[in-house]
Amino acid sequence: MLNYKRIAAFLISVILTLFVIAATSGNILQQMRLGLDLKGGFEVLYEASPSTDGMEVTREALMQTAKSLEHRVNALGTSEPEIWTEGSRYIRVRLAGVEDERNVRELLKKPAELTIRGPDGTIELYGRDFVEGAAAVVYDKAQRPMIRVEVKEKEKLRKLSERLLHQPISIYLDETLLTEPTINAVMTDGISTIYGNYMPEQAKELADNINLGALPLKLTEKYAQSVGASLGQHSLKETALAGLTGSILILIFMLVLYRMAGVVASITLITYTWLLLLVMNGLNATLTLPGIAAIVLGIGMAVDANIITYARFKEEAAKEPDLLKALKASSSHSFRTIMDANVTTALAAIVLFQVGTGAIRGFALTLLVSIALSFLTNVYMSQWLLKTLMQTRLFRRPSAFAAGITKQEPFVKDKTSARGFDFAGKRKLFYAISIALTIVGIASLAVQGLHLGVDFKAGTTLDITLGQSIDKQRAEQIVRDAGFRPSTVTIGGDGQNRVSLRFETILDPNLGEGDQVVAAFAAVYGNQIEREENTVDPGIARDLAFKAVIAVAVASAGILLYLAFRFQWSFALAAIVALLHDAFIVVSTFSLFRIEVNLTFIAALLTIIGYSINDTVVTFDRIRENVKRERPVSTEQYASIVNASIMQTLGRSVNTVVAVLFPSVALLFWGSESIRVFSLAMTIGLIAGMYSSIFIASQIWLSIRIKLGNKPETRSERPRNPRFAEIEPIEDVSGAETMLTSIVIITYNKLDYTKSCIESIRKHTAPDSYEMIVVDNHSSDETVSWLREQSDIVVIYNDFNAGFPAACNQGIGIAKGDAILLLNNDTVVTARWLENMLIALHSDPQIGAVGTVTNSCSYYQTIPAMYKNMEGMQLFAEAFNRSNPILWEERLKLVGYNMLIKRHILEEIGELDERFTPGNCEDDDLSYRIRRAGYRLLLCKDTFIHHYGSVSFGERAVEFNKLISSNRQKFMDKWGFHPDRATEIRSDLVDRIPGTAGDAAPHVLEIGCGLGGTLLKIKDKFPEAVLYGADANGNAAEGASLVCSAPAYTGTAEQALELHSPASLDVVILHNTFHSLHNPISALHRCRETLREGGVLLAVVPNIFQPSTLFRLLDNSIQRDELLGMASPEIRDWLSKAGFENIEVTGIYNSATTEDRQFMEAVASLRGTEAPVNYNFREFVVRAVRSHA
Repeated sequence: MLNYKRIAAFLISVILTLFVIAATSGNILQQMRLGLDLKGGFEVLYEASPSTDGMEVTREALMQTAKSLEHRVNALGTSEPEIWTEGSRYIRVRLAGVEDERNVRELLKKPAELTIRGPDGTIELYGRDFVEGAAAVVYDKAQRPMIRVEVKEKEKLRKLSERLLHQPISIYLDETLLTEPTINAVMTDGISTIYGNYMPEQAKELADNINLGALPLKLTEKYAQSVGASLGQHSLKETALAGLTGSILILIFMLVLYRMAGVVASITLITYTWLLLLVMNGLNATLTLPGIAAIVLGIGMAVDANIITYARFKEEAAKEPDLLKALKASSSHSFRTIMDANVTTALAAIVLFQVGTGAIRGFALTLLVSIALSFLTNVYMSQWLLKTLMQTRLFRRPSAFAAGITKQEPFVKDKTSARGFDFAGKRKLFYAISIALTIVGIASLAVQGLHLGVDFKAGTTLDITLGQSIDKQRAEQIVRDAGFRPSTVTIGGDGQNRVSLRFETILDPNLGEGDQVVAAFAAVYGNQIEREENTVDPGIARDLAFKAVIAVAVASAGILLYLAFRFQWSFALAAIVALLHDAFIVVSTFSLFRIEVNLTFIAALLTIIGYSINDTVVTFDRIRENVKRERPVSTEQYASIVNASIMQTLGRSVNTVVAVLFPSVALLFWGSESIRVFSLAMTIGLIAGMYSSIFIASQIWLSIRIKLGNKPETRSERPRNPRFAEIEPIEDVSGAETMLTSIVIITYNKLDYTKSCIESIRKHTAPDSYEMIVVDNHSSDETVSWLREQSDIVVIYNDFNAGFPAACNQGIGIAKGDAILLLNNDTVVTARWLENMLIALHSDPQIGAVGTVTNSCSYYQTIPAMYKNMEGMQLFAEAFNRSNPILWEERLKLVGYNMLIKRHILEEIGELDERFTPGNCEDDDLSYRIRRAGYRLLLCKDTFIHHYGSVSFGERAVEFNKLISSNRQKFMDKWGFHPDRATEIRSDLVDRIPGTAGDAAPHVLEIGCGLGGTLLKIKDKFPEAVLYGADANGNAAEGASLVCSAPAYTGTAEQALELHSPASLDVVILHNTFHSLHNPISALHRCRETLREGGVLLAVVPNIFQPSTLFRLLDNSIQRDELLGMASPEIRDWLSKAGFENIEVTGIYNSATTEDRQFMEAVASLRGTEAPVNYNFREFVVRAVRSHA
């Protein structure tokens, strides 16, 4: 049924979000502050030095000079000037929309001039007449601020004050009036005090200005960039169009790849872009060409969070049919990976912001903001929208979210590769390819080095865009005729209309040399040309080059330390090698093809360092997860983990790089010429990063592990015994004692049982090896008050009865242990109970959970235990509990009264399913999911604990039976098979298979195998048996595949038989399928053909004449499959006709009640006959041998 509330919530959220975006985007874009490269103008970096030898540049003087420049610019009427100080001696000026650039630059370089003017405007004193730095704020008796100044020549001040006594004077800085004091006295000591109604901050500013005028700073241009207005607009149009193209391609890519999840991703990406522009506008940040590139690339990088989550969702959905649970599990697993991947990018962006200048800092800021917003939209918002969409029930099939289409193969130990490609085994080939590329790069760098731009080599670059095409020879001739000799001339742009000139000497702006070159081209091609000029002083070039090297080193070191902290040093070392490999590939490419290296190249390189490691981090995160789960001990096992991890993340690695390549390539081909270097470096780096994350990084980590000799780097990595079947009886497993087990107990009244359970744990469990967590479901007896008195127990007190599954999940949620033990409160534990269970649990990486035998339990976990009281029970257990791997038995499910589970498995598959509240079948479900994920379950027949049994439900038998029936139906609705029938173990069938364990391995086919319980029992008796299974239910067949020698077949009995060649089987078992054959005689003939001579057919056939069947028929409550039973004569007849001999039909008794007997006698009397003797048989077990004929 559709959830209309959720449909409304989803639609309202999406429509409202898109409406707000549409309504506000126009204003946001109009208010966006554009940089010089987008609207034209110039930027100059000035170095300040004293105009007088022997003096120093103070911080105050630098600040006041910047203010003075701002006053000058404001006087010109220039809008939105940007002027700020950098370091201890630099001032950066950025002006847009300036027409007379040359004169403005000349004006800005002039030192600030302080003048004292008389009433008629005559200059009486200059700034140089004042003592440097002597102006200061002082206070009178009323604590009013005044400015005290001192002149160098006392006599000059005395004469001035005498001549202009009681007259006003004016103090100017340049042409800005600072103040107009009146001379009230003759000053003979060279000191004057200016007073008035000044606020303290006003007085200080006036004193600073006088000091500035007393020591004016000399400004020298060290870096300059000039962009024509129309050129900036053209760059904006080109780059915006390229960015839009790349973004649309990303949205289409996500829609095709992830379907409805792609729709959600598209919505969050649009929201992310809008929020990014909104925040940048709110910060009053300047949008530059690199900034647009950062936004567009940010969209591609933001997709990464969606792809990581969706890729994991597809894996979880293959294991968990409940889409919401699969989403929850995928979100939990993917968050840490997303965090690690983004932190590395953020580290590089922070470094870039610190060492970059101008537009590059804008790029770094945009990148940092985009990372933060990506978490908000593409993690939290995306997951909320996806969850809401699933809750609508509009799309119930996993395929609507591109899940369930391809299912990831469970991890298989000792397998070369999960899907056939040996990444680890071919690592030497990949190393050789990378070494060859490195050698080529080193040779290129040694012979021709890097083609450094003016950012690193000093000089001037002049890019001139013409209205028509030009060839290189013509451009060189025009420049030579103008009297200049560029070191390089390059022709590019659309239609070969852009001339790039590189001068190794600086074109003097004072002489207008750049203007002369532009004028030479204008004389030939007209005035409709645009220019972009960049000038870098040699000192600044050296400084930028040094900062670039430091930036790469610091970013690499930061990432190294972070990965070492989050992973292990071996992961960090492998990641840094791969990272430097990627960066070197980019550098080598630029060297080999003589592509100019400028500051945007460094921005791209640092972005590559931060982002290309994302893929590596994702793969490493999966390796770490698999190592923790599998506990490898050999090189082959480590190699297998590397192969499986790469395959599990391969789709994500390729998809995310493709997503970022869309905008990167779009910017490369259709973006502005100014960011082409950046886009090219990014594109090469992305491809190199994808290559290294798949073929280099994990392989290097594996090589390091091999060099370590597989020694653990951390305690949690300590290896376990590789095969439990090969272990001799032991008392302990190395390292097991250092691991914490969280024992989770659920209570609801029955305090006596709880006390007995907890006291036994305290007595029989090593104190430092466990923590006890009790979740009380609102007990009404003395349980709560008693629990409050216990200092060694962590207790959660529920204010309602949450049921067993939900309460267990609460306990698991706060557990700290490496293993989780779910223990009923009506148990009494015994000597070495937990120790033995831990030995079994950690004996093999593929063991997911273990249980123990007891005195009262279902599913064959009960053993005969002869004792009369608890003292006798403990004596029995003391003798019984001896760890012995021979007594460990693999099971399809474990009963949850005492179940020890590896924590990481619960993190992988999810906790207990709360649909089974208040309890029953949640352990069936958990067991199946553990096995479905590729892990095994062990029953420790070497360990016994006491179980009172059904304390919570035993007093309400009717209600309990209804609950069991209801939860079985819930289980069948979820998985499609009956939890008891599918796990049934028919030991009576196994006993009818001829031979002993020492005989040749029998080939056995069981049709109707369920999850393979009987096949597992056959494997216990005949370890070398070749087992085949078939079942009509696909989920059951998938579970049976973990037992069989080949994947179990899903389909009918007839179809399963057709898969086997004549005379290829020793045993065929028809488990509750004999009676449902479509053409019984034909199918039984086919059974006979598949059997070898002397082969055995075994079958379980329901008895149609049992009273319970007839009762339900009369009540109209019978299920269709219950009408397919048979009678003994009919069975014999079919088998004889099919060519079987030695036919044995054994009835399995069902204890008949007096009511049953009376009913059957009454039915028989209607026909005048006696009641049939076989009415008290529940079913028949059939054994027949293939005849020789």
